[in-house]
Amino acid sequence: MMRLEEIFSSRGRVVVLRCVCECGGVHISEVSRRTGLSFTTVRRHLEELKDEGILEEISVGRSRFFRLSKSVTAERIRRFMLSFEDSRDHKM
Repeated sequence: MMRLEEIFSSRGRVVVLRCVCECGGVHISEVSRRTGLSFTTVRRHLEELKDEGILEEISVGRSRFFRLSKSVTAERIRRFMLSFEDSRDHKM
């Protein structure tokens, strides 16, 4: 299991996680478009976060969507990410 510092050690993983927190259920291509990261990079980060139980995958036909899981850890991360964004908005 990834430790918290490992989850947040990758800028790309943080950007992907922030996008999922803000968008809810989101398609890999949409995360790639919003973050500017390559499809392959986004897919890798999403898979890592899914393997850690932070995200869950929903398949609709051939499309794959990702959202935060309902785990306590994922909820804490979501609150942290959103509160961090709120505090950044107030400082600018």
